[in-house]
Amino acid sequence: MSDWVTAFIFTDKSQIIINELQREMKSDVVVIILCIIYLLYVVIAKIRKIDYFDRKLVPVVLFILVIGISSLPDDYKRLQYFQGGYAKLATIYENQAYKIAEGVVRVQYMQPAGGHTAGDIIRVDDVEIELSCFSSTFGYNETIAYGGVLTEGTLAKIYYYQSGTEFPDQNLILRIDLLNNKSSMNENSTILRCTR
Repeated sequence: MSDWVTAFIFTDKSQIIINELQREMKSDVVVIILCIIYLLYVVIAKIRKIDYFDRKLVPVVLFILVIGISSLPDDYKRLQYFQGGYAKLATIYENQAYKIAEGVVRVQYMQPAGGHTAGDIIRVDDVEIELSCFSSTFGYNETIAYGGVLTEGTLAKIYYYQSGTEFPDQNLILRIDLLNNKSSMNENSTILRCTR
């Protein structure tokens, strides 16, 4: 029996994306609160006739406040969208509603590092999958040019979901297991540098 090592699982990447979105929202809220505190200070200073603030700063703070408040609903919608997408994928994974392709990876096309073409097109066990580092997805999208593990000749077990219209990718890779053999694993198999 072969030893398989999990090189990718969508839950790890999903948490990184969701945590990043949550940090963005928190920083927007902090900026909004600081702007409001400053403007309250200006109003109080004006009422008490204290001239300890820079009047040139008021329009800048107002501009930052308006931008922060206007971006907050969009940030919230993006967070909800990604959390909903993650919940759907988690359910699919838990219910084992995925398919598995196991075999030797055959690279049909390799996307250049700059993109502007189709993504890497690989074939495993008669299943064709396209990966683009420039697509935003919870699934695996690490192309060969960016250190991806799905290189020519690698023995892989790919857990994928045929999404249809639910997700933008046709075959969304949820998990990749590689044979625990140094000759079949890419050196960068644990490094995920493409997080778009």
